[in-house]
Amino acid sequence: MEVHPFAALSHASALSFHSLTQDFSNDTHVTIPAPSAERLVPLGTAPEDWRDLETGSALVIGREPKMLLDRSIQWHRLSTGVSPAFGFGQYEPFGYPVRVTTVERTLLDGLRHPEWCGGIENVLRAWHMARDIVDLNALVGLTDTLEVAILRQRVGFVLDELKLVHPALEAWQSLAHRGGSSKLSGAAPFAPTFSERWKLSINAPISALHGQQS
Repeated sequence: MEVHPFAALSHASALSFHSLTQDFSNDTHVTIPAPSAERLVPLGTAPEDWRDLETGSALVIGREPKMLLDRSIQWHRLSTGVSPAFGFGQYEPFGYPVRVTTVERTLLDGLRHPEWCGGIENVLRAWHMARDIVDLNALVGLTDTLEVAILRQRVGFVLDELKLVHPALEAWQSLAHRGGSSKLSGAAPFAPTFSERWKLSINAPISALHGQQS
């Protein structure tokens, strides 16, 4: 947080923070806003603390070292199309504030980039572990904000498997269609197992969604 005051722990690091994985990454994953969006204030400060700053000046300069405390850091950048604090939460597990992507944002990041989250099986297991704590309204809101059709299909399928219900699912399902990217895991090849409801190739071990080992 001191190296880059606008950063949030994310992906595999956020899964570990939220106790949604037993696999611990050798890398620290961090997400930061696009440069044009960096209007957050450093943790532990308030906007009024910076009111005398010259208009247009950067509050502080965030740095992006490749290593910190002997750990490799992977930096990920939010697109400019979303709020600078999109899916960021502030937590104080040890009495001082840290930014981490929320449970809901972390789960979505897992479906979008499982390679940064320990792989798709680890991601699906995280969804199973989060079943009783996920805020469905927040999850749906974040998903709709991203405006990625295949993400809605993936989230819809996963929520169905977890037997979680939200009014948005029927609207999402009506827009689902087959396509070259219509796979549960984007990087894996197509599999013959198919969800007709979500027009999705189920090319990942969904046993993980039910707490089972593949």
